Amino acid sequence: MSTPASDLSDIKRGLNVPDAAKLQALSAMAMEIESKIDTLFPAWEPSNHSASNWASEIHHPCKRHLTYCRTHWQQRTPMDLDGRYRVDAGKDAEKKIKRLIEESGYEIELAQKRFEWPEFEITGKIDGMIRIGRARFPLEIKSMNPNFWDEHKTIEDIKGSRYWWIQKDTSQLNLYLLMSEIEGGFLALQTFGKRPRILPMLPDYDLADLDTAKAADVNRHVKAGTLPEPIPYSPSVCGMCGFDHICPMLKTLGSSWREISAGEQAEIDFYLELKEKKRLLKEMHRELVGDNKKPGRYFGANAIAGNAEITSGLRPMTRYSVPDDIKQQYKEKYEIISTSIERICK
Repeated sequence: MSTPASDLSDIKRGLNVPDAAKLQALSAMAMEIESKIDTLFPAWEPSNHSASNWASEIHHPCKRHLTYCRTHWQQRTPMDLDGRYRVDAGKDAEKKIKRLIEESGYEIELAQKRFEWPEFEITGKIDGMIRIGRARFPLEIKSMNPNFWDEHKTIEDIKGSRYWWIQKDTSQLNLYLLMSEIEGGFLALQTFGKRPRILPMLPDYDLADLDTAKAADVNRHVKAGTLPEPIPYSPSVCGMCGFDHICPMLKTLGSSWREISAGEQAEIDFYLELKEKKRLLKEMHRELVGDNKKPGRYFGANAIAGNAEITSGLRPMTRYSVPDDIKQQYKEKYEIISTSIERICK
């Protein structure tokens, strides 16, 4: 992208150029800088996934997706530019965590060591093995969106996460523990502006049974040249799938699904930002104020804090005590349309 030379030279000479013209010229320069930075990221190419199931992916909720990874890997939708930036940022974060661990006195060995589980055709490359004394322990390093940080403080939090793409971090490390036959390892988590977490993990055989059973099903379909049935449509799964253009699930959704324009997308993104801030506000309200059942830190207090005033007092309330048998007489079921807007991935 080029910028009109006359506009730039006029700005350089400090002539009386209208602000609108200056901004237009600067905008063109900014776009040119962005475009040249973007060229530093090579085009995304799909990885040949046909030979095995990847330990980093096998916990995906959809076996059809996992089968597509093996049989239709060349048709996977290319990762967009923002995705490539996230991958690059993740690599930088991994290097930083490794450097911090090593500077604190530990060695990280066997980075990108390949593990194989031939029985289930599972393979993977570990981020490294951390040496503590004479022993070595598997180490996986992951980045996490700050919005998820507070609710994922332990390995159990991650295993039980509402988000499958977070759950799979423990699944991946668990498979490395079993493939290496080592009775423990570490998941290192980092996010922006926070102290990293080093979480210990023991082998989880129930989790391994779940993942290896899924791998065995995928392997059967790969050998037979068939595909598993699609899962029921899920925005957090199907909406992130690189094979949605060849999966029949979206074709059967009916007329309730519509296209969203770029202008509408900006409005939805703003709505989600406000929604997430409201969630954080509720969490802080519970911590600071609370209620009669679960008092917060300042519940019932009266105080001045800088330009803020905390006041407490009695508020009249009304409630109705109705016997259960009377409630049942007036109980009726009905349906309403329920619509929600949630982020697919953060």
